[in-house]
Amino acid sequence: SCSSTPKHCFAQNADPVTPHTLRQPSGLLQRSMKGMPSFISLFLGCVLLVLATQGAARRVRATPAGRSVLLEVEDVLGTEVRHRVGQQASKLEETLRHTFLSLPKNERGAVRKKSAIYALHRLFVQLHGWQIKGLFDAKADTSRVMEVAFDDRLPKRLEQFFENRMEVHGLDLHELTVVAALIEHFVSQQAEARLNLTLEALKITQRDDLRQD
Repeated sequence: SCSSTPKHCFAQNADPVTPHTLRQPSGLLQRSMKGMPSFISLFLGCVLLVLATQGAARRVRATPAGRSVLLEVEDVLGTEVRHRVGQQASKLEETLRHTFLSLPKNERGAVRKKSAIYALHRLFVQLHGWQIKGLFDAKADTSRVMEVAFDDRLPKRLEQFFENRMEVHGLDLHELTVVAALIEHFVSQQAEARLNLTLEALKITQRDDLRQD
């Protein structure tokens, strides 16, 4: 009985199991095993496609207003500039946050053009004592603020991108800090270029020479 011989209970009504049947897979299993390499290749291909798509999505970082400002910077000025601007924007964000929060916002939580100009002007005065053209005069024409603020050094594609973003959608805190970091980047470039011209005029080829008596 099952109580006396439990090891046979589950095999009473089953077909006999032999070593031959254990070693030989069924026809369906054999066909599945033959197709296994193709299935694995297909599965790995799908995984790689999903990962690539997720990576591209993270890179684009689309916002309700459209394309990521940092991606636009990268496409126009290159990966190195995008990296530097992104790092500096992260540093500026906390400094700009208090002013940003005090300003009126639109429906997407962004500041309109005049408020953005005010916030940028206040930031640069607070940090550097800079009076950036196009930002400090409240009565000035704001239709070309990006062109004036960047002293016509910003590529037209970026200039138009930022002007359109401010006019149509406004700038959120992240976007505003990117603009600020980009202005700092161009000011730094201009200062370095002027220093190099001065060194060249003085026939100084290495900056270490300035430390010599």
